[in-house]
Amino acid sequence: MVQEALEHVKRGARLAPDREKPFLFLGRLYKVIGQVEPAERMFTRAAQIQPNCVEALRELRLINLRREKSRGLMERILRR
Repeated sequence: MVQEALEHVKRGARLAPDREKPFLFLGRLYKVIGQVEPAERMFTRAAQIQPNCVEALRELRLINLRREKSRGLMERILRR
């Protein structure tokens, strides 16, 4: 089901490359299936199209916070 949803939203992004919504949906789908890098690219693309897109900026901020938090955890583990 997820693969089918990805195909439909990708088609929507191709039909409306100047809209941020398809890229937001793609980012959310990638995030749900655990693919953080493509999700980050999609949210970045949405923010480039609409610079004051609150949802895209919020998702990018969350990805960065999680990345910093996981680095902090790894540093604590490696220090032991």
